[in-house]
Amino acid sequence: KQWYQRRVRGIKRSVFMTGDIIIRSDDTVEDLYVIQKGTVSIEFTTPNCTLEGDIIVREFGFFGETPLLTKKKANMMVFAEVPCDCLLIPKYMFCTLLDRYPLFKNQMLLVCHSRLTLQGLTPFEHAPFLETAFLEAMSDPNAVNSSEDILEL
Repeated sequence: KQWYQRRVRGIKRSVFMTGDIIIRSDDTVEDLYVIQKGTVSIEFTTPNCTLEGDIIVREFGFFGETPLLTKKKANMMVFAEVPCDCLLIPKYMFCTLLDRYPLFKNQMLLVCHSRLTLQGLTPFEHAPFLETAFLEAMSDPNAVNSSEDILEL
């Protein structure tokens, strides 16, 4: 119980207004952003990005996982499309959750791999550790992609 209480106290809440830039390209990202209410758009700034348009992330979606996992600066711009209420999970807590909850880790790895691919990056070259982690996640019979499994954590 104390572990959970300490962790909940570390989560911050932030409100962004329509048009606010939440993450700028080349920012050092220190938190995983979880959208409680609202919508954001993610525009990738990598030169080889093959994605036309932005990624739209809505309530209960998240962003910021890729810079946290790759330990690289952001290569995206994130804008609030409408007023957004976000929970900010600090990096240390994000790492603890990865270690403690395999399904959460698998989901983060899958999303990171997907978003790197959308940016025109070769995920295993951009973040070599991902290859081993991704293969482990795929070979794990408990690696379920359902958001219901993630919510049960």
